[in-house]
Amino acid sequence: GSTYHAFCSAVGYGLLGWLVLALSGIMIFQNFCSLCIVYWTEQDKEKTQFYRWLKLFTDTPPTSPQQLLALYGWLILFFVISNFAGHIIEIIGGIRAARKIFLEALEGTVAKPFRWWDTNPTGRTLNRFSEDVNVMDNGITNIMGVIFGAVLYFIGHSVFLFLANPLSLGLLPIIAIALEYYASYYRTNIREMQRLWLFFMGSLYP
Repeated sequence: GSTYHAFCSAVGYGLLGWLVLALSGIMIFQNFCSLCIVYWTEQDKEKTQFYRWLKLFTDTPPTSPQQLLALYGWLILFFVISNFAGHIIEIIGGIRAARKIFLEALEGTVAKPFRWWDTNPTGRTLNRFSEDVNVMDNGITNIMGVIFGAVLYFIGHSVFLFLANPLSLGLLPIIAIALEYYASYYRTNIREMQRLWLFFMGSLYP
């Protein structure tokens, strides 16, 4: 928890807000693109849920192929923009977090007394610098993107699943419990392997 809190503080909560907005756009426009295709291929469009949603914004929802093609094109455009914006913001946030945490680590290391340097070899210290920045760039940044995306993906598809088939939501608690059981097992192994790897790698550059 403290690691992700430090990461979010380094990235900046304003930039994280834009990231959540972009990822939400990906989820929303992806689902609406799928619904638009279903609506397009439906024979009686006025009986579909998508038609009733369109009625909230216009008195004459599109029904002709030309209008539906234009609508689908706009949805694809917003979906592409959300994808590019999400990836760009994720990269900028990762660079900002790595830079800030590197500077904080450098200031803390330089301020250490000489007896600390006697017990910690220079090679190990430099290795930790490079490894921590690498973890920040390739590990935590990707994990945060996956977490945000997974949460929004789950919420969005749960909403659309509820609208399409509410009874199927009864399977979600069973699936969630099973996945959490296996995740807790592998999470412990991954942490131990990461700890051992950092420990033994630190002795390569005495």
